[in-house]
Amino acid sequence: MMQPPPQDPAPDAVPTPGPGPDADAERNELPITFPAWHAFAERELVRPDLALCPPAGTKLLPNHPRMRYHSRLTVVRTPALVEARKRVAQLVRVGSGRDGVHLGLVLDGRGGTGKTTILQQVGRAHQRRQYPQLDDTIPVVYIALPAQNDRNNAYNMFVAIAEFLQLPTTGSLTSLVASIRTVMDRARTELILVDEIHLLADAADREHTSDHLKTLSERLSATIVYAGIDAWNIMTSGTRGEQIARRNQRLQIRPFNYTTTEERALWHSAVASYDDALCLFHHIPGELTALADYLYDRTQGFIGALSYLVCIAAQEAISDNTERITRDLLESIYIDGASEQGHGGHAA
Repeated sequence: MMQPPPQDPAPDAVPTPGPGPDADAERNELPITFPAWHAFAERELVRPDLALCPPAGTKLLPNHPRMRYHSRLTVVRTPALVEARKRVAQLVRVGSGRDGVHLGLVLDGRGGTGKTTILQQVGRAHQRRQYPQLDDTIPVVYIALPAQNDRNNAYNMFVAIAEFLQLPTTGSLTSLVASIRTVMDRARTELILVDEIHLLADAADREHTSDHLKTLSERLSATIVYAGIDAWNIMTSGTRGEQIARRNQRLQIRPFNYTTTEERALWHSAVASYDDALCLFHHIPGELTALADYLYDRTQGFIGALSYLVCIAAQEAISDNTERITRDLLESIYIDGASEQGHGGHAA
């Protein structure tokens, strides 16, 4: 495992990134540093064994393993996730044998469609498949663009990458990119994941933003996957937008539809993933899946809303000692405002 850099590196030294001694695989922090990303990639969601758990009716604290398990439950293998994994595998594979710019991928969609989950899971799958033992490698870099007041988030992409790699973030753009490139080449980085790319919408100079995106793809020899709300339009607008469009694929991430037989089957399969994952004493297999119609009405097919609704309901079922999810319980739970408005249910 690569070691963390010294606290005060020499001016021309290139620090070596890696998880520090206090990296904690159970912390759920945003994985925007290498230690946090490594913990995320290695963490397994372990289903508790009910036979070893306190009996039904026992009051559990929020940090009890069964409560924590139901805060996430599962990652649904949606068609979008499957497609994203396939495309990224193709792009990384073909990019490994090519010089110059690597074709990238843009995950484009509305809020709540699961773009961040897909982005992170694509990176996690790549790292675990290609590099089960990290040794001195950093196969994946994950950043989330921060909200900034200086409206220069394109430059801040490089700052975020440097922070992920535990590099100094001072100096010119040229020196920053050179330091990043040196470490990434040495660590054999193949994949860069850029989340919240929609924050570039407020950039003061759209052409300047395009230039930074061009620099990112040209100077860093890795496949780049972007994700954000209306990401494609934001990245490809302006007079230089066509150049960005020709350097990236687009994958639209949409809510589930519920019109055709095939669409309904896909939604039922997503609900069944949560049904199968539940770890409740009185859960009847298939009981949650039987509520698929209702759950679609509540969430309008947004996977993020479904996840929150089921996870909150599961924890409530543990807290109130019923140990099963019913429609009445689901009706008592509030989720996001857009879903509630679409459902026409809760007013508050």
